[in-house]
Amino acid sequence: MISVVSTSDEGARDADSLALLRYGLRRYHRFAAVRKGQGFASVKLAHRDERAQLVAAQTVVRTARRDERIYTRTIDVPSELDGPLPPAPGSGRSRCAGASAPSRASR
Repeated sequence: MISVVSTSDEGARDADSLALLRYGLRRYHRFAAVRKGQGFASVKLAHRDERAQLVAAQTVVRTARRDERIYTRTIDVPSELDGPLPPAPGSGRSRCAGASAPSRASR
């Protein structure tokens, strides 16, 4: 919630409130942190010299500050899978989080 009380003129207050709201919204953006079908890990298959590719089951969209560094971490991935392996969710998870420190543009 925002409030601008710098003047008694209602039109000027509305304009200032709108400018403040737009300033705040410009600091954020929405982005796809993970896209459906994107590979994020490969896991050894038991009793075989092969690996299975784990892919995202759905697209994950997040909102973050424009100066925030966002990272995606793969968690709960088994070291080995035993098959048969029908396409099914639940063989691993991915977590998207933001760092509290601003990212550096030079990277």
